[in-house]
Amino acid sequence: MINDHEKALQHRWNNHVEQQVDSIELTWQQVQPNDNPRRVWKFATAAAIVVAVSYIGWHFHAQPNAGPSTGSDAPMLLASNYTLAALDERIQLALLHGADEATLEYLWQQRALLTQ
Repeated sequence: MINDHEKALQHRWNNHVEQQVDSIELTWQQVQPNDNPRRVWKFATAAAIVVAVSYIGWHFHAQPNAGPSTGSDAPMLLASNYTLAALDERIQLALLHGADEATLEYLWQQRALLTQ
């Protein structure tokens, strides 16, 4: 609830604002940017350095040291390697689910045929 003192204060504030509104004149020519060109270049340089360091860090993180070659120069995404990847997955699942020796032997023979 607003008491009489608060109403009087609000009325005085509104009168003050109305008086100030009439006396304020602002044109576009009076508004000037306060940014220093050197400051803008410093921020741009800092942003470029952050981007460069982030890119370099991401590039090295995305491609860790390859290490020794596995002997196969073919990329893993070739169509002929899909069969090998699927067979490797079947071998892993068979081992995890406790497949019998005959099944494992058959899968390993199929893998040997594909890798020749």
